[in-house]
Amino acid sequence: MQIQAHATDAENLLKQGLVTTNDLMKVQVQLSDALVRQIDADNNVKLSMYVLNNTIGLPLQTEIALASTIRPADRTWDSVDQLVLQALEKRPEVLGMNARVRASEASLTSVHGGWWPQIFLVGNYSYLNPNSRYFPMTDAFKDTWDVSVSMSFDIWNWLQTGHQSTQAQAQLAQAREGLSMMKDGITLEVTESYLAIQKSKEREAVSQRGVAQAEENYRIMNGKYVQGLVANSELLDAEVALLQARLNLAQSSVDYELAIAQLSKAIGE
Repeated sequence: MQIQAHATDAENLLKQGLVTTNDLMKVQVQLSDALVRQIDADNNVKLSMYVLNNTIGLPLQTEIALASTIRPADRTWDSVDQLVLQALEKRPEVLGMNARVRASEASLTSVHGGWWPQIFLVGNYSYLNPNSRYFPMTDAFKDTWDVSVSMSFDIWNWLQTGHQSTQAQAQLAQAREGLSMMKDGITLEVTESYLAIQKSKEREAVSQRGVAQAEENYRIMNGKYVQGLVANSELLDAEVALLQARLNLAQSSVDYELAIAQLSKAIGE
C-alpha cells in the first residue's frame, strides 16, 4: 500500500530531521482513513455475500468464490433496433400478451357468430334387432340411417349478442393497448441499457488512462519526496489522486458489468 510506505518513509525522514512531526501526522491520518475505508469495503463484501446466499437459498455463512473478475469483456453488440426486435421476440411477457390479444380476437369472432343463423347437420345410423323402422318388424338385425339439416336463428335475445360484442371489442382494445405500452417500455429499457454499456465502456477507457497517469505522477512524486525535493503535502495529493483514479476505474468496470446484465435481461437472454 502506497500510504503505508509513505508513512514508513515519513518516520525515517522525521528521524533524520527532514520532515516535521506535523507532516508525519498528516500521513498517519490519511493512513487511518484508508484503513477505515478498507474495513468498510470488507464489510460490504461480506454483506453482499450474505444477501446473495439468502437469495439463492444457501446458508448465510457459505463462502462463494467468484468465477470471473470484474473486467469489461470484448463483446460486440447489434444495433439498438436489432436488440429491440430480439427483446420483442423473446421476452416472456410479450409472448404472453400476444397470446392474450389472439385470444381476445378469437373471442370477438366467436361472439360475432351470434349475429348469424346456426345450421346443424345431423346423421344417424342404427343396427337393431328388431328394427322399429322396418314394418312389419322381424326378429333379425337390420340397419337404417338418416341425415337431417336444421337451422336456428335468434330473432330477439334482448340485445345479448350486441352487449357481448361490445364487451369483446373493449377487451380486445385493452389487450392491444397493453401490448403497445409493453413494447414501448421494453424499447426504452433496451435503449437505456445499450447506452449505459456505451457510456461505461468510454468511462472505463478514460479511467484506465487516468490510473496510468496517476501512477506515473505518484512514482515521480515519491522519488522526489524520498530525496527531499518535494513537500509532504504534494506526495499526499499524488496518493489521493491515485486512489481516486483507481476507484473510478473499479466503478466504471462494475457499471459496465451491470449494464451488460441489464441488457441481457432486457433482450430476454
